[in-house]
Amino acid sequence: MRLTLAALLMLTSLAANAVELNLVAIMGDKAMVEIDGSKPKLLAAGQSANGAKLVSVAGGTAVFDVGGQKKTLSMDSRSFKSSGAPAAGEEGNGKQIILFAEGGGHFYANITINGMPFRGLIDTGATTLAISGVNAKQASIDPKQGTPGYVRTAAGVVPFYKVVVNEVKFAGIPLYNVETGVSGDGSPHVPLIGMNILGRFVMERDGDKLILTKRY
Repeated sequence: MRLTLAALLMLTSLAANAVELNLVAIMGDKAMVEIDGSKPKLLAAGQSANGAKLVSVAGGTAVFDVGGQKKTLSMDSRSFKSSGAPAAGEEGNGKQIILFAEGGGHFYANITINGMPFRGLIDTGATTLAISGVNAKQASIDPKQGTPGYVRTAAGVVPFYKVVVNEVKFAGIPLYNVETGVSGDGSPHVPLIGMNILGRFVMERDGDKLILTKRY
């Protein structure tokens, strides 16, 4: 398992399957929006945050794309909550997933490990799904039941354990017997979705979208 320095520095929060938007203001060709009760963010057309993409701003309205759902908001009708299916920032039909680039051009996806939901970073530099000891505890995983080893991270060489998780849901798609690396410290800050998951999909980049089609 290899953890990239850039990936270890990426921070994000857990996301629920539904996304709630509240339009705060329209400022020229930009929109200020509150997402899931977080601090308002100013977005330009094409930018994404927490799974919501601003498509356009015109005539006092702002059009957002949330997991494939288009919604037009205005100051007279400023709130919207997605249905939660598909997951936030993701469009899927059981075989294909569409992710929108977020801050810094990176892609994030909802991932459920042992029934515990997380927001993970797509990392083609990671060999396997990689989680911290904190995340493992949240997912009721005992890393010491796995195979011990060591991995080099931004914090230096730290112990890690290789375990097999019976079921992982990647953007709602169930995957079974997923090898997972659990570090002995607090890194990575978010789960790294590595190639043992991504390799089960054909990946295609289309502008600010990443399209993953399940192989098997």
